[in-house]
Amino acid sequence: LINLRLTCLAAVQAYDNASESVEALDAAELKFKEILNSPSLGEACKKIDALAEKNQLDSALVLMLTKAWSTAKESTMMKDE
Repeated sequence: LINLRLTCLAAVQAYDNASESVEALDAAELKFKEILNSPSLGEACKKIDALAEKNQLDSALVLMLTKAWSTAKESTMMKDE
């Protein structure tokens, strides 16, 4: 009975962690799209700075930004800035 209880508890915790991760990724995606819709690079930077000031620059968003930057940097379509 104890083993069953521990197994159920572990399953619930795993589900909760996965749900939080999905929610964090969804929220990060919305923020990322908002940044991408900026009319200029300067405006995008301002949006990122504003998120940082409000402590809303979470790890999921930073990973998304980093991945996008590294992929773009490797592309032949990107211009040097």
